[in-house]
Amino acid sequence: VSTVSRLLKTLVLLGYMCHSPQTRQYRLAAAVLGLGYAATSHSDIQHLVRNGAVDYAGEHDMTVLLATRDRLDVVILDNYQGVRHARGNGLYAGSRFEIGCSSLGYTLLAGLPVLERSYLMENIARRRPEAWPELEAQLSTALRQISGVGFHYSLSQVESGMALLSVPLNLAGRGLFVLACVGSPAYMSKARVTRELGPKLVALANQPKRLHRHLHATAA
Repeated sequence: VSTVSRLLKTLVLLGYMCHSPQTRQYRLAAAVLGLGYAATSHSDIQHLVRNGAVDYAGEHDMTVLLATRDRLDVVILDNYQGVRHARGNGLYAGSRFEIGCSSLGYTLLAGLPVLERSYLMENIARRRPEAWPELEAQLSTALRQISGVGFHYSLSQVESGMALLSVPLNLAGRGLFVLACVGSPAYMSKARVTRELGPKLVALANQPKRLHRHLHATAA
């Protein structure tokens, strides 16, 4: 019973269960729908990314994430960890964050066509007018970084004490995704990101693009 109780408390903390103190009962939370969405909507894309992402996570002892957009949210589709990386970081498949308030969201916005990006930015500005100047400045930084070197590096707005490196992944006919890695800032210095981690993540994002083009051409 104690094991079940601990598991239920963990699921509540992660947002997958709700607990009623009055009835002392548990029920599924809306976040569970995100898990189903992540499991079924883009399973072929997850398959294209998986091998390279697991290799990258294992080589650098980090977590690699695959995410996409759902309206004004960013949804994590999958979470890849190397064998040595057993630490949890709270970023799981089905987790979602406001697109205008996370590094993943800035990278996704930076990868969109100008008109679509402008439309979403207008919506974000209306929803969060008091925070918009700071959010706009952070988005501008992401745009400059991705335009200049192909990737965006920042401290995570979601997990304190974590650094996040991300790249847009645009697959023709399937939409825009974000490939990211999360790790300790001590192991993700700006010099190392610029010299090694960033270029390798860009190369990793190019692998599913090539595979997707090949599969699309073969099917045609």
